[in-house]
Amino acid sequence: VPRRIVNRILRAGRWAPSSSNGMPWHFVVIQDPATIKSLAETATQGSFIGQAPLIIAIVMDNAARPDLDSGRALQQMELVAWSEGMGTCFVGLRAEGQKEKVKEMLGIPAEMELITLLPFGYREDGFQGRGTPRKPMAEMAHSEKFGQQWVAAACAASSALDIRCEATSRYATAITRNSGKNYRPTGSTDLNNSVFHISTRRLFFEASSTVVVWLSDSCSERVG
Repeated sequence: VPRRIVNRILRAGRWAPSSSNGMPWHFVVIQDPATIKSLAETATQGSFIGQAPLIIAIVMDNAARPDLDSGRALQQMELVAWSEGMGTCFVGLRAEGQKEKVKEMLGIPAEMELITLLPFGYREDGFQGRGTPRKPMAEMAHSEKFGQQWVAAACAASSALDIRCEATSRYATAITRNSGKNYRPTGSTDLNNSVFHISTRRLFFEASSTVVVWLSDSCSERVG
């Protein structure tokens, strides 16, 4: 993994929010193959990390909310790694004695808390993940009180080829079912024969048939 990318990942963790802005974390960068091999032999619930070229251990120092704050940092690190074409899957150290052994191996002070080992690597050519469909918004979002369904009203469609979604996020994933027409990218991104343009406030989708849109805030609609 190029040092430039490792630095980007570390900066993402450094700039993560934390309780009272305490920044109670340390990131131990491991690239030595022998150390990675030993970590894989110890972390039996994530022995696949032995194949990774890079591992970052997330360590918390006198943190009031170690799981919450470390989670905020490591997710930002994961997103930056993903933007660089890398994948990751954090590894728990739940078996008795595992954390202590890893801390000793990495020289982590006894009073600090080791949260996880975060491996990074590139996918093998031709690999395709199965993915996990997101639960419907209606199952997780509530309005005013628990049990009162939140109704997303942010999406509207004037036709199957004209979908406009108001959103506060720049990121979206679209899955389209094409009905024979071939749409080409127009200076943006081509995804499953659909064209989408991303701006800060508005997303435009063009497709020939049913479109399913997931946004990172309240918009989740099926139209067409």
